Amino acid sequence: MKKVIPVLRILDEKDDFRLCTGVCHAITAGYGDQVMLPQAPIELQVVALTWYVSGVWENGGLEYLLEKDFPDDDAYENISRFFHIIGCEEAAGAVEKVVALFPGNRVPHDNKKREAIFMSIPKDVRENLNDEFGRGNREMNAGLAAYIRAHRSVFIHLPPATIICPDEGPPRE
Repeated sequence: MKKVIPVLRILDEKDDFRLCTGVCHAITAGYGDQVMLPQAPIELQVVALTWYVSGVWENGGLEYLLEKDFPDDDAYENISRFFHIIGCEEAAGAVEKVVALFPGNRVPHDNKKREAIFMSIPKDVRENLNDEFGRGNREMNAGLAAYIRAHRSVFIHLPPATIICPDEGPPRE
C-alpha cells in the first residue's frame, strides 16, 4: 500500500527505524534516487549516505559495499566521517581500516581493482572488519534518528514522502 506522508508527521515519528526510512524517502522525493548529494545541505548528505551504506552492508557486507560505484573520490572518507557524525564509531573505524588497506589510503574507482585488493586480504581480517562494522551498524538506527531529531529544522523543508509499506508492523531494530 502506498501512503503519502507529510514530512512533519515523519519527523514526529517515535520509532527510530520508521523515522529514518521516512526521512530517506522524503530526501528521495526532493533530490531523486541518489546516494551522493553534493548540492544538498550536509545534514541530508549524512542521512542519505549512512542509510544507503547500512543497507548495502546488511545485504552483503563490506565486499558488497566495495562493489558499488560512487561518483565522488571522497566517498569512503565521507562514509567514515558521516558514521562518526551520527555516533557509530565502530562502523566508522571499520571503514577507516578498509580504506587503509588500499595503496595510498585511496580506494580505487575501478571496482575490479577494489575487489581484487580487498579479496587479497586474509579472510579472517575481512571477517573481523565486517564484524566490527556490524557492531557499529547496530547503533545506526538510534544514532541516525537522534541526528535527524537534532537537525529537524533542516528536514522540515523536504517534500512529503511516498512510502510503500503496511500501516503497522513490528518495529525494526
